[in-house]
Amino acid sequence: MVVLGELEQAVMDILWQRREALTVRDVHDLLSASRDLAYTTVMTVLDRLAKKGIVRRELNGRAWQYLPAVTRADLVANEIVALLSSGTPSSSGTCGLPCSTGWTLPPRRPPDPSRNVRPFGLA
Repeated sequence: MVVLGELEQAVMDILWQRREALTVRDVHDLLSASRDLAYTTVMTVLDRLAKKGIVRRELNGRAWQYLPAVTRADLVANEIVALLSSGTPSSSGTCGLPCSTGWTLPPRRPPDPSRNVRPFGLA
């Protein structure tokens, strides 16, 4: 169950967009256009993402190069599963998610016999 922080997400966005192996310096330079970050901060984030298995790194000369190990779709699916498995619907009908969305489940109603609904595949 992996949920990314804001900076981890920004780093992954860069790796997914570029679709090529990038060094810490490459990622730092791209992130520095919109944020004031230390080189070592970016290095730490990439190291942690590698330890989580989200990026893979390859040694090229003296510098590590980083590539996504998972697709954006796979990571989003994992985050959705993590979010949904962190709570269960309660008897009050609230969603049970840790975030406060204001969304509630509709009340359960018994089936309406007048609709004459048959299970799929039965005539």
